[in-house]
Amino acid sequence: MLTRVLAQELAEKRISVNELVPGPVDTGDGAKDKSDRPSVASESPSEWVKRPEDVVPLALFLASQPLVGPTAQRFSLMRRDG
Repeated sequence: MLTRVLAQELAEKRISVNELVPGPVDTGDGAKDKSDRPSVASESPSEWVKRPEDVVPLALFLASQPLVGPTAQRFSLMRRDG
């Protein structure tokens, strides 16, 4: 809802507001052993633990959109087999 409200409020200033929802991302937070990290239980077969470089293309895509590009949208990453 925050994304939608901000997009509506900032539309007159030609500012797009979108939401990037990558899911779990291994950021190398300093845990020495993966067993120290909480497990990611997923109910969705399309979910996986991403690396930052998995998220970058979508972030760059959103940042490069023209002024009349998407706004008030939610973008997420899904696994594609094949």
